[in-house]
Amino acid sequence: MNKKVTITRGPFDPGGQPESGSQNPLQMGIFAWNLTGGATASKAVLAAPDRYQNFWHWDIAKQLVLTADRIGFEFELPFARWLGHGGPTEFNDSSLDFASTAGALLPMTEQCILMSTAHITYGYHPMHFAKFGASIDYMSGGRWGLNVVCGWFEEEQEMFGIVNRDHAQRYQIADEFVTLLKHLWTSDEPIDFEGEFYRSIGGYVSPKPVRNPRPILVNAGQSEAGIDFATKHCEWAFCNASPLGTREQLKIYSERILERAAHYRRRVRPVTFAYVIMADTDEQAHDIADWVKEEVDEEAADTFIARATGKMGWSGAVGGSEEGKSLREEMGDEKYMRMALGLGGYHVFGSPETVAEEFRLLYEDCGMEGVLISYFDPQRGLHQTEDSLLPILRKMGLRQ
Repeated sequence: MNKKVTITRGPFDPGGQPESGSQNPLQMGIFAWNLTGGATASKAVLAAPDRYQNFWHWDIAKQLVLTADRIGFEFELPFARWLGHGGPTEFNDSSLDFASTAGALLPMTEQCILMSTAHITYGYHPMHFAKFGASIDYMSGGRWGLNVVCGWFEEEQEMFGIVNRDHAQRYQIADEFVTLLKHLWTSDEPIDFEGEFYRSIGGYVSPKPVRNPRPILVNAGQSEAGIDFATKHCEWAFCNASPLGTREQLKIYSERILERAAHYRRRVRPVTFAYVIMADTDEQAHDIADWVKEEVDEEAADTFIARATGKMGWSGAVGGSEEGKSLREEMGDEKYMRMALGLGGYHVFGSPETVAEEFRLLYEDCGMEGVLISYFDPQRGLHQTEDSLLPILRKMGLRQ
């Protein structure tokens, strides 16, 4: 006789929440290591393709993650895209899968959490990720986590034959998806689950995840519906600095997350992501940043931004606005560059001392408990982090 469950929406934490903290006050992760150009839509990447553009090739990519793991990063997160954005740089046109890479990295790494991503509106059933995730978590000794993404690029949805759903309904689907996941990961007997969007009769997963009582869940929703979902279900909530790119904006997001999580009597850690260009001096770092901006691939950036904002009429591939302005002119250079370089993340350009100070302010002033980093030059950036940045962060008390 199967166990009939009645809870189909959150907040729902059978057995409580998994531990998501670290011995380090500020957790660190590496992001967007798995696809063409990473987070940089700029023709500057063509100056040295292996360093700046094609580090997603497996022989390089695995070394990036292994280095991050060795120097103590707590997590890695591939950027999840099914469709690239073209342009002269072929921005994000090729990518390593963001679910199976966790399994490939499992025997090579020792400590970092290996993240996968589920675009839950693209036709997956929760049973898929319940089994995928439990297996990787079991084999890694509890080092797997899931980034839950609703998916909003209409052209990607069309690749799966999915009709675009409205914003509110996407989060209702996500709520039910994750609730069923939690049932499957924690129930010791087969369950019958009948919700509005998902049904599972006799659903059961074995072996169970090693992390108790389940893997860590993360989400990057910025809307009211997104924040509500993250605080109902997740352990980490990613705060985006876009469009203003200020610490003040991140602080507002952090406070909203903590307030909403407290309402649900849950512990949710605000985390942000940063686009980092680091050099020996501030002047050198800003020279590199200026070069990268001057070489921005507007064709690719326009397509990415138009898809991300749902304004395909603005896309360089489709045509400009009715007023004849380019997307860059309409947005303004600062907002445009924040999306083209770093996918909307917080820009940190400077010497190791400056980068460390920015991270300190993100932690102390904004309440960010983690920073997910995408580097313009990932190989050099990780070595700079090991040799110069981490020692400063240790002196600040942010890392051990």
